[in-house]
Amino acid sequence: MEEVDSKAKELQAEGCVVLSGPGRAGDGYYEFETLHPGNNRIEVTAKLSV
Repeated sequence: MEEVDSKAKELQAEGCVVLSGPGRAGDGYYEFETLHPGNNRIEVTAKLSV
């Protein structure tokens, strides 16, 4: 989860807009979704340990 949080902060600092998250998703992942300057949606995920 720390890696996902770190990447969200890094991308925000570079001008990307975080659209949702970071947070737990119902499918067993920790994720966030971002919109980078070229308007491509990117989802960054990490599998949660059970």
